[in-house]
Amino acid sequence: MYSTKGFHLALLSLLLATACGNEPRTWTFQHQVLENFHPLPGGHSGESAIADINGDGAADIWFSADNGREDLYQMGWYANPTWTLHRIARGDMVGGNWIDLDNDGDADLVTGKAYRSMEYVWFENTGQAEQADWPEHPISTGRINADLTRFADLNRDGRDDIVVLTFRRDVFYLPVSSNPRQQEWTVYHLAHSENPRTGGSVGDVDNDNDIDVVWGRGWLENPGDAAKTPWKDHIIDPDWHHDAQSQVADLDRDGRSDIVLASEESDHGLAWYSRSGNETNWIKHVVADSGYEGVHSLQLADFDLDGDLDIFCAEMHQSGYIESRPPHKIAVFENVDIGRNLWREHIVAATGSHNARAGDLNGDGYPDIVGSNWNNRLPDYPMVPEVWFNQIGVSSSERRSSIANDP
Repeated sequence: MYSTKGFHLALLSLLLATACGNEPRTWTFQHQVLENFHPLPGGHSGESAIADINGDGAADIWFSADNGREDLYQMGWYANPTWTLHRIARGDMVGGNWIDLDNDGDADLVTGKAYRSMEYVWFENTGQAEQADWPEHPISTGRINADLTRFADLNRDGRDDIVVLTFRRDVFYLPVSSNPRQQEWTVYHLAHSENPRTGGSVGDVDNDNDIDVVWGRGWLENPGDAAKTPWKDHIIDPDWHHDAQSQVADLDRDGRSDIVLASEESDHGLAWYSRSGNETNWIKHVVADSGYEGVHSLQLADFDLDGDLDIFCAEMHQSGYIESRPPHKIAVFENVDIGRNLWREHIVAATGSHNARAGDLNGDGYPDIVGSNWNNRLPDYPMVPEVWFNQIGVSSSERRSSIANDP
Protein backbone atom coordinates (compact mmCIF):
# COMPACT_ATOMS: atom_id res chain seq x y z
CA MET A 1 0.00 0.00 0.00
CA TYR A 2 1.25 3.45 -0.83
CA SER A 3 2.21 5.80 2.01
CA THR A 4 1.62 9.55 2.25
CA LYS A 5 5.34 10.24 2.74
CA GLY A 6 5.66 10.99 -0.96
CA PHE A 7 3.17 13.86 -0.69
CA HIS A 8 5.06 15.67 2.07
CA LEU A 9 8.43 15.17 0.41
CA ALA A 10 7.00 16.44 -2.86
CA LEU A 11 5.82 19.60 -1.08
CA LEU A 12 9.36 20.17 0.20
CA SER A 13 10.73 19.65 -3.31
CA LEU A 14 8.17 22.10 -4.71
CA LEU A 15 9.21 24.80 -2.24
CA LEU A 16 12.88 24.30 -3.10
CA ALA A 17 12.11 24.49 -6.79
CA THR A 18 10.00 27.64 -6.45
CA ALA A 19 12.90 29.30 -4.64
CA CYS A 20 14.98 28.79 -7.80
CA GLY A 21 12.74 31.30 -9.59
CA ASN A 22 10.80 29.09 -12.04
CA GLU A 23 7.41 27.47 -11.58
CA PRO A 24 8.20 23.77 -12.05
CA ARG A 25 6.17 20.76 -13.00
CA THR A 26 4.95 18.98 -9.90
CA TRP A 27 7.49 16.32 -8.94
CA THR A 28 6.04 13.68 -6.61
CA PHE A 29 7.02 10.11 -5.79
CA GLN A 30 4.69 7.61 -4.12
CA HIS A 31 6.47 5.38 -1.60
CA GLN A 32 5.87 1.65 -1.18
CA VAL A 33 7.64 -0.86 1.09
CA LEU A 34 7.80 -4.41 -0.28
CA GLU A 35 7.79 -7.66 1.67
CA ASN A 36 11.11 -7.83 3.51
CA PHE A 37 13.39 -10.44 1.91
CA HIS A 38 16.16 -10.04 4.52
CA PRO A 39 16.08 -13.25 6.60
CA LEU A 40 18.02 -11.78 9.55
CA PRO A 41 18.04 -8.25 11.05
CA GLY A 42 21.84 -8.18 11.37
CA GLY A 43 22.60 -8.48 7.67
CA HIS A 44 23.70 -6.02 5.03
CA SER A 45 22.14 -4.97 1.76
CA GLY A 46 24.18 -5.79 -1.33
CA GLU A 47 22.86 -4.79 -4.73
CA SER A 48 19.52 -3.97 -6.28
CA ALA A 49 18.48 -4.18 -9.92
CA ILE A 50 15.54 -3.69 -12.26
CA ALA A 51 15.22 -6.46 -14.86
CA ASP A 52 12.57 -8.59 -16.56
CA ILE A 53 13.36 -11.77 -14.65
CA ASN A 54 10.33 -13.90 -15.52
CA GLY A 55 10.19 -12.84 -19.18
CA ASP A 56 6.67 -11.40 -19.18
CA GLY A 57 7.73 -8.02 -20.57
CA ALA A 58 7.40 -6.16 -17.26
CA ALA A 59 10.31 -4.91 -15.15
CA ASP A 60 10.83 -6.88 -11.94
CA ILE A 61 12.94 -5.92 -8.90
CA TRP A 62 15.87 -7.85 -7.39
CA PHE A 63 17.80 -7.40 -4.14
CA SER A 64 20.73 -9.28 -2.63
CA ALA A 65 21.98 -9.48 0.95
CA ASP A 66 24.87 -10.60 3.11
CA ASN A 67 23.86 -12.10 6.46
CA GLY A 68 26.75 -14.47 7.08
CA ARG A 69 24.53 -17.53 6.76
CA GLU A 70 24.99 -20.05 3.96
CA ASP A 71 21.79 -21.88 4.89
CA LEU A 72 19.49 -18.92 4.19
CA TYR A 73 18.18 -17.48 0.93
CA GLN A 74 20.04 -14.19 0.51
CA MET A 75 18.46 -12.98 -2.73
CA GLY A 76 14.91 -12.03 -3.48
CA TRP A 77 13.10 -10.83 -6.60
CA TYR A 78 9.64 -9.32 -6.83
CA ALA A 79 7.33 -10.10 -9.73
CA ASN A 80 5.65 -7.09 -11.32
CA PRO A 81 2.87 -5.98 -10.72
CA THR A 82 1.86 -7.97 -7.61
CA TRP A 83 5.38 -7.70 -6.16
CA THR A 84 5.25 -11.32 -5.03
CA LEU A 85 8.57 -12.36 -3.48
CA HIS A 86 10.59 -15.23 -4.98
CA ARG A 87 14.03 -16.53 -3.96
CA ILE A 88 16.92 -17.78 -6.07
CA ALA A 89 19.71 -19.41 -4.04
CA ARG A 90 21.05 -19.87 -0.51
CA GLY A 91 24.10 -18.06 0.82
CA ASP A 92 25.52 -14.55 0.82
CA MET A 93 25.64 -12.69 -2.50
CA VAL A 94 27.39 -9.40 -3.26
CA GLY A 95 28.24 -7.39 -6.36
CA GLY A 96 25.62 -8.94 -8.67
CA ASN A 97 23.98 -7.78 -11.89
CA TRP A 98 21.64 -9.15 -14.59
CA ILE A 99 22.25 -10.05 -18.23
CA ASP A 100 21.13 -12.73 -20.70
CA LEU A 101 24.49 -14.46 -20.39
CA ASP A 102 23.62 -17.65 -22.29
CA ASN A 103 21.63 -15.86 -25.02
CA ASP A 104 18.47 -17.91 -24.49
CA GLY A 105 16.12 -14.96 -24.15
CA ASP A 106 15.91 -14.61 -20.36
CA ALA A 107 17.93 -12.72 -17.75
CA ASP A 108 20.63 -14.55 -15.78
CA LEU A 109 22.45 -13.39 -12.65
CA VAL A 110 26.21 -12.82 -12.45
CA THR A 111 27.41 -12.25 -8.88
CA GLY A 112 30.06 -12.64 -6.24
CA LYS A 113 29.32 -14.90 -3.32
CA ALA A 114 30.10 -14.07 0.32
CA TYR A 115 32.35 -11.08 0.94
CA ARG A 116 36.02 -12.19 0.83
CA SER A 117 35.01 -15.64 -0.42
CA MET A 118 36.76 -14.85 -3.74
CA GLU A 119 34.04 -16.85 -5.55
CA TYR A 120 32.43 -15.43 -8.68
CA VAL A 121 29.53 -17.33 -10.26
CA TRP A 122 26.46 -17.07 -12.44
CA PHE A 123 22.97 -18.39 -11.80
CA GLU A 124 21.08 -19.69 -14.83
CA ASN A 125 17.51 -18.65 -15.46
CA THR A 126 15.97 -21.81 -16.93
CA GLY A 127 12.69 -20.12 -17.76
CA GLN A 128 11.18 -21.21 -14.44
CA ALA A 129 12.16 -18.05 -12.58
CA GLU A 130 9.67 -18.55 -9.74
CA GLN A 131 11.39 -21.76 -8.65
CA ALA A 132 14.16 -21.51 -6.06
CA ASP A 133 17.63 -23.05 -6.26
CA TRP A 134 18.64 -21.90 -9.71
CA PRO A 135 21.49 -23.83 -11.38
CA GLU A 136 24.83 -22.34 -10.33
CA HIS A 137 27.85 -22.18 -12.66
CA PRO A 138 31.39 -21.19 -11.61
CA ILE A 139 33.25 -18.32 -13.27
CA SER A 140 36.30 -17.73 -11.06
CA THR A 141 37.51 -19.07 -7.71
CA GLY A 142 40.20 -17.54 -5.54
CA ARG A 143 40.76 -14.32 -7.45
CA ILE A 144 37.69 -12.07 -7.62
CA ASN A 145 36.29 -10.40 -4.49
CA ALA A 146 33.38 -8.76 -6.24
CA ASP A 147 32.02 -5.33 -5.40
CA LEU A 148 30.38 -4.21 -8.67
CA THR A 149 29.55 -6.04 -11.89
CA ARG A 150 29.12 -4.18 -15.17
CA PHE A 151 28.52 -5.42 -18.73
CA ALA A 152 29.89 -4.04 -22.01
CA ASP A 153 31.32 -5.33 -25.29
CA LEU A 154 34.98 -4.56 -24.60
CA ASN A 155 36.42 -6.68 -27.43
CA ARG A 156 33.82 -5.66 -30.05
CA ASP A 157 32.73 -9.20 -30.92
CA GLY A 158 29.03 -8.39 -30.60
CA ARG A 159 28.59 -9.92 -27.14
CA ASP A 160 28.61 -8.06 -23.84
CA ASP A 161 31.53 -9.04 -21.62
CA ILE A 162 31.86 -8.92 -17.83
CA VAL A 163 33.66 -6.09 -16.05
CA VAL A 164 34.04 -6.69 -12.33
CA LEU A 165 35.40 -4.17 -9.85
CA THR A 166 36.62 -5.74 -6.64
CA PHE A 167 36.55 -4.31 -3.15
CA ARG A 168 38.97 -1.36 -3.37
CA ARG A 169 41.88 -2.87 -5.28
CA ASP A 170 41.39 -4.34 -8.79
CA VAL A 171 39.44 -4.31 -12.04
CA PHE A 172 39.00 -7.46 -14.16
CA TYR A 173 37.60 -8.15 -17.62
CA LEU A 174 36.12 -11.52 -18.56
CA PRO A 175 35.18 -12.15 -22.22
CA VAL A 176 31.90 -14.04 -22.70
CA SER A 177 31.75 -16.86 -25.24
CA SER A 178 28.76 -18.12 -27.22
CA ASN A 179 28.38 -20.99 -24.72
CA PRO A 180 29.05 -19.78 -21.16
CA ARG A 181 27.76 -23.06 -19.67
CA GLN A 182 30.79 -24.85 -21.11
CA GLN A 183 33.16 -21.90 -21.13
CA GLU A 184 36.56 -21.93 -19.50
CA TRP A 185 36.76 -18.34 -18.36
CA THR A 186 39.79 -16.15 -19.06
CA VAL A 187 40.33 -13.37 -16.51
CA TYR A 188 42.20 -10.26 -17.67
CA HIS A 189 43.56 -7.96 -14.97
CA LEU A 190 42.93 -4.42 -16.22
CA ALA A 191 44.26 -2.42 -13.25
CA HIS A 192 45.38 -2.48 -9.63
CA SER A 193 45.49 0.32 -7.06
CA GLU A 194 47.55 0.46 -3.89
CA ASN A 195 45.13 3.06 -2.54
CA PRO A 196 41.58 1.93 -1.77
CA ARG A 197 39.45 2.75 -4.82
CA THR A 198 35.81 1.93 -5.41
CA GLY A 199 32.93 2.79 -7.71
CA GLY A 200 32.79 2.16 -11.42
CA SER A 201 30.94 2.45 -14.72
CA VAL A 202 31.52 1.74 -18.41
CA GLY A 203 31.32 3.91 -21.52
CA ASP A 204 33.28 5.31 -24.44
CA VAL A 205 35.05 8.03 -22.48
CA ASP A 206 37.44 9.17 -25.24
CA ASN A 207 35.01 8.71 -28.16
CA ASP A 208 37.25 6.32 -30.08
CA ASN A 209 34.49 3.72 -30.57
CA ASP A 210 35.54 1.28 -27.86
CA ILE A 211 34.35 0.93 -24.28
CA ASP A 212 36.47 2.26 -21.42
CA VAL A 213 36.03 1.79 -17.65
CA VAL A 214 35.61 4.61 -15.15
CA TRP A 215 37.05 3.54 -11.80
CA GLY A 216 36.78 5.83 -8.79
CA ARG A 217 38.15 9.25 -9.71
CA GLY A 218 39.91 7.95 -12.83
CA TRP A 219 39.27 6.08 -16.05
CA LEU A 220 40.97 3.11 -17.72
CA GLU A 221 41.60 3.48 -21.44
CA ASN A 222 40.69 0.57 -23.70
CA PRO A 223 43.77 0.12 -25.94
CA GLY A 224 41.66 -1.24 -28.80
CA ASP A 225 42.68 -4.81 -28.06
CA ALA A 226 41.01 -5.33 -24.70
CA ALA A 227 43.33 -8.26 -23.89
CA LYS A 228 46.39 -5.98 -23.85
CA THR A 229 46.69 -5.31 -20.15
CA PRO A 230 47.12 -3.35 -17.98
CA TRP A 231 45.02 -0.53 -19.36
CA LYS A 232 46.33 3.03 -19.07
CA ASP A 233 44.95 4.78 -15.99
CA HIS A 234 43.92 8.46 -16.30
CA ILE A 235 42.91 10.67 -13.36
CA ILE A 236 39.82 12.80 -13.97
CA ASP A 237 40.21 15.05 -10.94
CA PRO A 238 43.22 14.72 -8.59
CA ASP A 239 41.38 16.73 -5.96
CA TRP A 240 38.47 14.27 -5.83
CA HIS A 241 38.47 11.44 -3.30
CA HIS A 242 39.73 8.16 -4.79
CA ASP A 243 36.30 6.56 -4.23
CA ALA A 244 33.52 7.75 -6.51
CA GLN A 245 30.34 6.47 -8.07
CA SER A 246 30.23 7.45 -11.75
CA GLN A 247 28.23 7.56 -14.96
CA VAL A 248 29.28 8.23 -18.58
CA ALA A 249 27.00 10.14 -20.99
CA ASP A 250 26.93 13.15 -23.30
CA LEU A 251 25.09 15.47 -20.91
CA ASP A 252 25.64 18.70 -22.84
CA ARG A 253 25.00 17.04 -26.22
CA ASP A 254 28.18 18.31 -27.83
CA GLY A 255 29.07 14.89 -29.26
CA ARG A 256 31.66 14.09 -26.58
CA SER A 257 31.27 11.93 -23.50
CA ASP A 258 30.99 13.57 -20.10
CA ILE A 259 31.51 11.93 -16.70
CA VAL A 260 29.43 12.37 -13.54
CA LEU A 261 31.15 11.70 -10.20
CA ALA A 262 29.45 11.28 -6.82
CA SER A 263 31.08 11.17 -3.39
CA GLU A 264 30.71 7.49 -2.58
CA GLU A 265 32.90 7.51 0.55
CA SER A 266 33.55 11.23 1.06
CA ASP A 267 31.91 14.64 1.30
CA HIS A 268 32.90 15.85 -2.18
CA GLY A 269 29.29 16.13 -3.31
CA LEU A 270 28.22 15.71 -6.93
CA ALA A 271 29.79 17.08 -10.12
CA TRP A 272 30.00 16.44 -13.85
CA TYR A 273 33.04 16.84 -16.06
CA SER A 274 33.20 17.89 -19.70
CA ARG A 275 36.22 17.97 -22.00
CA SER A 276 37.71 20.85 -23.94
CA GLY A 277 39.58 20.33 -27.17
CA ASN A 278 42.40 18.81 -25.17
CA GLU A 279 41.10 15.37 -24.28
CA THR A 280 43.17 15.23 -21.10
CA ASN A 281 41.67 18.45 -19.75
CA TRP A 282 38.48 17.86 -17.77
CA ILE A 283 36.33 20.84 -16.78
CA LYS A 284 34.47 20.46 -13.49
CA HIS A 285 30.83 21.58 -13.11
CA VAL A 286 29.51 21.39 -9.56
CA VAL A 287 25.96 20.07 -9.16
CA ALA A 288 25.89 19.76 -5.37
CA ASP A 289 28.59 20.68 -2.88
CA SER A 290 29.64 18.94 0.32
CA GLY A 291 26.01 18.83 1.49
CA TYR A 292 26.00 15.40 -0.17
CA GLU A 293 28.10 12.68 1.49
CA GLY A 294 28.36 8.92 1.11
CA VAL A 295 26.53 8.91 -2.23
CA HIS A 296 26.45 5.18 -3.00
CA SER A 297 23.70 5.49 -5.61
CA LEU A 298 24.07 7.33 -8.92
CA GLN A 299 22.21 7.00 -12.20
CA LEU A 300 21.28 9.17 -15.19
CA ALA A 301 17.74 9.10 -16.56
CA ASP A 302 15.17 11.45 -18.06
CA PHE A 303 12.82 11.59 -15.08
CA ASP A 304 10.46 14.25 -16.50
CA LEU A 305 10.63 13.09 -20.16
CA ASP A 306 11.73 16.50 -21.41
CA GLY A 307 14.51 15.10 -23.60
CA ASP A 308 17.57 15.58 -21.39
CA LEU A 309 19.23 13.52 -18.67
CA ASP A 310 18.62 14.19 -15.00
CA ILE A 311 20.82 12.91 -12.16
CA PHE A 312 19.52 10.50 -9.51
CA CYS A 313 21.58 10.01 -6.37
CA ALA A 314 21.18 8.75 -2.81
CA GLU A 315 23.28 9.04 0.32
CA MET A 316 23.99 5.83 2.21
CA HIS A 317 22.44 6.48 5.59
CA GLN A 318 24.77 4.37 7.76
CA SER A 319 28.11 5.80 6.65
CA GLY A 320 29.92 6.72 9.88
CA TYR A 321 30.67 10.30 8.94
CA ILE A 322 27.06 11.14 8.12
CA GLU A 323 24.86 9.04 10.40
CA SER A 324 24.68 11.78 13.04
CA ARG A 325 23.67 14.36 10.44
CA PRO A 326 20.34 13.48 8.86
CA PRO A 327 18.62 13.87 6.47
CA HIS A 328 20.21 11.22 4.27
CA LYS A 329 18.92 12.41 0.95
CA ILE A 330 17.47 10.46 -1.94
CA ALA A 331 17.19 13.05 -4.69
CA VAL A 332 16.85 13.78 -8.37
CA PHE A 333 18.60 16.80 -9.83
CA GLU A 334 16.49 18.09 -12.69
CA ASN A 335 18.49 19.23 -15.70
CA VAL A 336 17.12 22.76 -16.13
CA ASP A 337 19.80 24.32 -18.38
CA ILE A 338 22.97 22.30 -18.93
CA GLY A 339 24.60 25.19 -20.79
CA ARG A 340 24.45 27.33 -17.65
CA ASN A 341 24.87 24.31 -15.34
CA LEU A 342 21.49 24.93 -13.74
CA TRP A 343 20.01 22.02 -11.77
CA ARG A 344 16.89 21.87 -9.61
CA GLU A 345 17.01 19.56 -6.58
CA HIS A 346 13.98 17.36 -5.92
CA ILE A 347 14.05 15.50 -2.59
CA VAL A 348 12.44 12.08 -2.98
CA ALA A 349 13.10 10.86 0.59
CA ALA A 350 15.30 11.70 3.58
CA THR A 351 15.98 8.15 4.81
CA GLY A 352 18.94 7.11 2.62
CA SER A 353 19.52 4.10 0.39
CA HIS A 354 22.36 1.85 -0.75
CA ASN A 355 23.04 1.02 -4.41
CA ALA A 356 19.55 2.15 -5.45
CA ARG A 357 18.46 1.97 -9.10
CA ALA A 358 16.13 3.85 -11.44
CA GLY A 359 13.93 2.34 -14.14
CA ASP A 360 10.35 2.27 -15.43
CA LEU A 361 8.36 -0.22 -13.37
CA ASN A 362 4.78 0.51 -14.42
CA GLY A 363 5.24 1.10 -18.15
CA ASP A 364 4.32 4.79 -18.16
CA GLY A 365 7.73 5.83 -19.51
CA TYR A 366 8.76 7.68 -16.34
CA PRO A 367 11.69 6.22 -14.35
CA ASP A 368 10.88 4.96 -10.87
CA ILE A 369 13.35 4.26 -8.04
CA VAL A 370 14.10 1.10 -6.02
CA GLY A 371 16.52 0.68 -3.15
CA SER A 372 17.30 -0.71 0.28
CA ASN A 373 19.28 0.65 3.19
CA TRP A 374 22.63 -0.88 4.12
CA ASN A 375 21.61 -2.42 7.47
CA ASN A 376 19.33 -1.99 10.48
CA ARG A 377 21.85 -0.24 12.72
CA LEU A 378 19.76 2.94 12.79
CA PRO A 379 16.20 2.14 13.96
CA ASP A 380 14.60 5.04 12.08
CA TYR A 381 16.01 3.85 8.74
CA PRO A 382 15.22 0.13 8.43
CA MET A 383 16.81 -2.14 5.84
CA VAL A 384 13.70 -2.93 3.81
CA PRO A 385 13.14 -3.07 0.03
CA GLU A 386 11.50 0.17 -1.07
CA VAL A 387 10.01 1.64 -4.25
CA TRP A 388 9.34 5.26 -5.12
CA PHE A 389 6.92 5.49 -8.04
CA ASN A 390 7.43 8.54 -10.25
CA GLN A 391 4.21 10.59 -10.35
CA ILE A 392 5.36 13.46 -12.60
CA GLY A 393 3.12 12.26 -15.42
CA VAL A 394 0.09 11.70 -13.17
CA SER A 395 -2.57 14.39 -13.21
CA SER A 396 -3.29 16.41 -10.07
CA SER A 397 -6.78 14.91 -9.72
CA GLU A 398 -5.44 11.35 -10.00
CA ARG A 399 -2.76 12.14 -7.44
CA ARG A 400 -5.27 13.62 -5.00
CA SER A 401 -7.50 10.56 -5.42
CA SER A 402 -4.58 8.23 -4.69
CA ILE A 403 -3.69 10.12 -1.52
CA ALA A 404 -7.31 10.29 -0.38
CA ASN A 405 -7.71 6.51 -0.74
CA ASP A 406 -4.55 5.73 1.21
CA PRO A 407 -5.67 4.46 4.64
